[in-house]
Amino acid sequence: MQPKFKGPTYLELATHSAMGAALGFSLALVLLLLDAQHVLEMIVSSAPEVTMLVFLGTFTLSFTVGATITGWVFIAHDS
Repeated sequence: MQPKFKGPTYLELATHSAMGAALGFSLALVLLLLDAQHVLEMIVSSAPEVTMLVFLGTFTLSFTVGATITGWVFIAHDS
């Protein structure tokens, strides 16, 4: 039985990272638009530019790292 051709691992990890970043950024925007727990109100009452960047960046980065690690485990298990 011939082994399946696998593409480069870095490309698959980049795909997982991009999906995680999109998901994290989307979730952060949805939380801001729905104003859940008055998050947008708190951000606007403080330094809005910096706080907004930190809020969006934290969600995006944490989801990106999580999706990349999940993809890494999935790729290692699949090999």
